[in-house]
Amino acid sequence: MRKEASLDMWKTLYNLTDELKALEPWKDLGDLDFIGIQENGREEPVFVRIAGQNGESKGLTIYDGTRGLGYLQQLIMAPETCMNIEYAAYDQEALALYFGERIHVPEEQLLIIKELGLKFAGKGNWPFFLSFKPRFAPWTPDSEEVRLMAETLVQIIEAVKAIREERVKVKFDEGEFCFRYFDVDELNWMTAPARLPLVNLQAEEIEITDEIMLHRLKNKEVNDMDLLLDFVYMGGMMEDETYDRPLNPLMFLVMDDVTGLMVHMDMVHPAQNEAELVLQFLLAYCEQFGRPRGMHVRNPYVMAALKNTCETLEIPLEQVQLPKLDATADRIMSKFMEQM
Repeated sequence: MRKEASLDMWKTLYNLTDELKALEPWKDLGDLDFIGIQENGREEPVFVRIAGQNGESKGLTIYDGTRGLGYLQQLIMAPETCMNIEYAAYDQEALALYFGERIHVPEEQLLIIKELGLKFAGKGNWPFFLSFKPRFAPWTPDSEEVRLMAETLVQIIEAVKAIREERVKVKFDEGEFCFRYFDVDELNWMTAPARLPLVNLQAEEIEITDEIMLHRLKNKEVNDMDLLLDFVYMGGMMEDETYDRPLNPLMFLVMDDVTGLMVHMDMVHPAQNEAELVLQFLLAYCEQFGRPRGMHVRNPYVMAALKNTCETLEIPLEQVQLPKLDATADRIMSKFMEQM
């Protein structure tokens, strides 16, 4: 059950945001110079990425632990792994503070600004806050997220001051981050350099153990289809009373490269597993139509899910960019947005 933050909590967050903006941390930190904040009682720190040094929109993003860093690394590595950049951008869990224009501020946050009697004016001076979760549209943070953002901003401000005043020296270009943590022995917050944790982005391969089914499918005839498979976010909002925030519809698309016809299209439910979906599709497809002549994917998680089964069924599997599927997905998105 979603719990909204109180006006007092929002007031604290806006006051800290003003203090952070006045400090201009992007003058000291690049977008890969991380600050880690370890609250007392948390298993892992949150990692904060500051944006704005290279002329892009100013702000920051908060990632929770090594899992959060994995989402960021997935986004950064998308061009090298063939992953759709929009998929990588939407499929993450993070909290973000941006400075933009009034038009960028969610309606509910404009009401909060009005109730608090705050005033912002000028280009790039309107703060707004977003919570990102896979399968869901970016949304206004709830009570716990507002609390976490406020407490994190307090420590970011102190960390930036420590870096600027050279009370701590961090070798960011050698894999270190600026670590703020609460020392339970000293009962005080400390600042020190620390090594960034290693993040394993290796997608899990899946092994099907039903030998009888695999033998039956392997004996199916090869058809003339070259299948293109991907998961594509629609980039919109769809209300579902089951959840406390709107969905960002994620579509599972399968297209025949030869004819350009859509073979399969389905919206992915938030509780569904993508790897299981692609495997279920492949097995059902082979049962009904025979083995495809080839399969082409770009998402590394889809590649890993299909790898062993395709090898067993002797179906060529290739990881490549999918411009034809992109063009079809763009048309589907356009129709989806027209209906919103």
